Amino acid sequence: MGTGHRPRILLVAFHFPPGRGSAVFRNRAWANLLAAAGWDVTVLTTTREWFRQATGGVDDELAETIARQVRVVRVPFSPQRYRPDLATMSWLQANFTATYNRLTTEWPDRLFPERHALWYPAATAAGLAHVARRGRRPDLVMATGNPFASYAVARALARVLRVPYVLDFHDAWTLEQYAETDAFPPGHPAWAWEERVVRGAARVLTVNRPFRDWYADRYPWAADRMRIAENGWATDVLADMPPPSPAPADRPLRFGYVGTIRHDLPMEVFAAGWRQARERHPTMRDATLTLFGHIGYFAKDADRIGARLPVDLPGFELAGPVGHLDLPRTFARLDVLLALLPSTRYLTSAKIYDYVAALRPIVGVHHPRNATSDVATGYPWWFPLADLTADEVARALGDAATAARTIRAEEVEAARAVAARHTWEAHLGPAIDELGELVGRDG
Repeated sequence: MGTGHRPRILLVAFHFPPGRGSAVFRNRAWANLLAAAGWDVTVLTTTREWFRQATGGVDDELAETIARQVRVVRVPFSPQRYRPDLATMSWLQANFTATYNRLTTEWPDRLFPERHALWYPAATAAGLAHVARRGRRPDLVMATGNPFASYAVARALARVLRVPYVLDFHDAWTLEQYAETDAFPPGHPAWAWEERVVRGAARVLTVNRPFRDWYADRYPWAADRMRIAENGWATDVLADMPPPSPAPADRPLRFGYVGTIRHDLPMEVFAAGWRQARERHPTMRDATLTLFGHIGYFAKDADRIGARLPVDLPGFELAGPVGHLDLPRTFARLDVLLALLPSTRYLTSAKIYDYVAALRPIVGVHHPRNATSDVATGYPWWFPLADLTADEVARALGDAATAARTIRAEEVEAARAVAARHTWEAHLGPAIDELGELVGRDG
């Protein structure tokens, strides 16, 4: 830059280590890679207690991997709307519930149309206070969503500080990406808010082309400011995965899913296909199935989602959550990975990037229109479905089982080549270069 100082960025990232979920890993990558590229990085996020109470789990080891030069400002935010707990309720909430709900739900919803509405004033105030303490304003504000109140925070901070801001759409807001329909009825305030924040943004980032094209069609006047910045896999976690070797013929094959166990995974179709595969394919006989992960993102949803799990499937085991730094050991235990996903063309699952880095056969248990399939282009052990049916699941499981028994050296090299294209550095690096151009950074 002309002044010679390191460019400063204020990253509004509610989901950040030690939280869990795919947004955490993306935001960790933004912070660490920006710092590695020479930026002075400050992250506005919430507290460890919010993640512990609202989501029922934290990953403190992951928090230790944040680059030491990244400054993290943790903003208190009540988890009571996500997991009401009498033991931690305020006196007002416990004794005057209706009044509390008006103060924390009804009135904030008029301020911003989502349940994270109070993040807007809380994070804006914290950001301004931080800038005032340091005596130096940022050169750029960037916000990731969800929650989408972070976009309102970025807009407010940028207007007060007179700097540009960037929006990172990790998730869709007004697009219901799983149903592939509008997420809100006409006239809902979310539409006006989204247009407002997009109109003022210097750049709008999305994770795949279908997602970018949907937003470009809706806001054609902003299309030239929209970019694709895919998810990726962490080289500091998975770069040293040992190459796979053919699974021994004298032991059962080990299939596994690694990720949050969501309510909308195609569990019933998969279970029917698993039973068929075990009956039809000799290589599947006695195969085991392990699900690794938290049940649901919010702790309050665990019982409802858990009731759908196929606990009576032959070979089934529920192994619980895996810390991000434990992924190499977990993948090494498995012969075949299962990409159980909702079926939508707008979704590129973050887990597929870790899967290709794991160098294992992968079964894509979702409709072929899912954008996740694009990541696996050229991957030698990718076994997608022609349609989301039990017969197709059984066929793909059998094909993957055969591949796991016959791993070849040339396949390993081809898999490594695909994985190398999908690191965080490969996908976020060009976007970081362009952020530098926005603030006039030299070189």
